[in-house]
Parts: sequence; structure tokens; C-alpha cells
Amino acid sequence: MLRTFMSRDSNVALAADETTFSGERVTTVFGAGLSGDYRLYRDAEWTFGATGTALQTYNADSNLRDFNLTSVAPGLVARRAFRVNDRPAALTMNYAAHRAWLGGSGFSSGQLFAVDVGVRPSFTLDLGAFGGVGYNEFDAQGPSPASSSRDAISYRGGLRAAKSFNRNRQAIQASLMYVKNDAKGANFVFEGPAANLQFTSYLVGPWAVAVGVGYSSVEYTNYEPLPRRESTSTDYRLTVFGPLSKKLGADVSFSRSQYGSNQSAFRADRENITLGLTYSF
Repeated sequence: MLRTFMSRDSNVALAADETTFSGERVTTVFGAGLSGDYRLYRDAEWTFGATGTALQTYNADSNLRDFNLTSVAPGLVARRAFRVNDRPAALTMNYAAHRAWLGGSGFSSGQLFAVDVGVRPSFTLDLGAFGGVGYNEFDAQGPSPASSSRDAISYRGGLRAAKSFNRNRQAIQASLMYVKNDAKGANFVFEGPAANLQFTSYLVGPWAVAVGVGYSSVEYTNYEPLPRRESTSTDYRLTVFGPLSKKLGADVSFSRSQYGSNQSAFRADRENITLGLTYSF
């Protein structure tokens, strides 16, 4: 699958509301992403496959070329189907490695292992639990790695649910999880809860709309100097999407992110308007 997009970003540098930052914030971003999977083996219970994604973004403003992102992420997936009280269920395990560059220079690399187990108590209800552990390593360690290194092992786990109704024309999806980031640098050790809620509905014919909101609240438990840093993130999303032909689809979306904190240096806002085209091979 190939997706191309154009996005208007109001704060690509994610500069704080109260800051001495004097560079450019607003930019138009062009991008292309490639994703796919290949089935290696399948029987009545097990499926094994290889996955891969690649992404390239390009800022139209020459002053923001350092924010051009290049990333690749090959992976593996295994899935086992089974039944619980005669209802369909599945265990899915994913592994992925990733490498990213900003402005042509190395930025980060890492690995992620994730597990999801789900069951369908009815044709319109899907319930599940998930967890994951990842390792991220950053090329730049900052002036004092003991406090500024972002290299970390991260953990997450949670519950999810999806309910469809009106003959699958509408659906609600929700998830609640807890995240922990165990970084080498004291100022990047944090943990806290996160939640997501999304409503999807068909509009006209095959065209649909998705409205979502996400919220997280984390505490930086080793942050120095005192007081300990506390941060929240609230994301609002609206997307309209649908097919243009058998293989070509389109989407237009608006998102707004609000970053709150007990310290003004970490309060920021960001808005994106995106137009995308997706071609399925």
C-alpha cells in the first residue's frame, strides 16, 4: 500500500507557547509512506508473516529541512486463532525494528515486541488486552547523558473494546492503557495512564467519518530540578475517508493537540490539516 499526503502543520518544531524560540513553526509537509505484509505460512490455527513500513516527509520551508523525516521498520507477525466458549478468539504477536533519520542525520533506532489477545463474545463486540515492550536508542545524548539521554526501555499494557451497531454502519472503539518509560536520563523517566475513544460512521455510500479523542497524563518521576515535571496531552481528530476507485482511496483530516504541564516551558499547541491519497496494490 502506498500513501501520499500533504499536511499543513502549525507547529512542526513543537515550540512551547511561552518560549524564546525564534525559528519557523508553520510549514507545509509533503510525504509518502509504503507499507505491506507477506504471508509466510498459514494453516487452520497459525499464520506467520513479514511486515514492513517506510516513510519520507519533506518540509516545503527550506528553514525546516532539519525536520524532514526518513524511517523504515521491518517486522514479523504471528497469529494463532482459537475459541473461548465456542466464540472466536486470537493471539497476535508482533516484532518490529525501526530506524529513523531527521534532516538526513541519524535520529533514533529501536525494537518493539507487542502482544494482543482478543475474543468476540458476539458478532458486534470485540474485547481484548494488549501489552508491549520496546527499546529506543537516540543518536544524540544531550549535554549531560545522566539527565538528558532519551535511550529507554518502555512498557505498556491495557484493555481495548470495539462495538459495532446499525448493521456495522457505526462503531465505537475505546482503549485504556498504562505506559512507563525507563530512560537512562533522569529527565526522561516517566509513567502514567492514557486513553483513546473513537466513533466511526458511514456518511454517504462508501464514504465514512471518524471522530476521535485521546488523553494521557504522565509524571516525570526523576525530573530535576524540582518541582517534578507533570505533563498532559489531549488530541482531537476528525477524518473523512473513502474510495475513489477499486484501488485508490482518499482522506482529509484535521487534528489538534494540546500539551499541558505544570511548567510553562512544556506547554504547547499544534494543529494539522492533511489531505491523503492511498493506492492499494
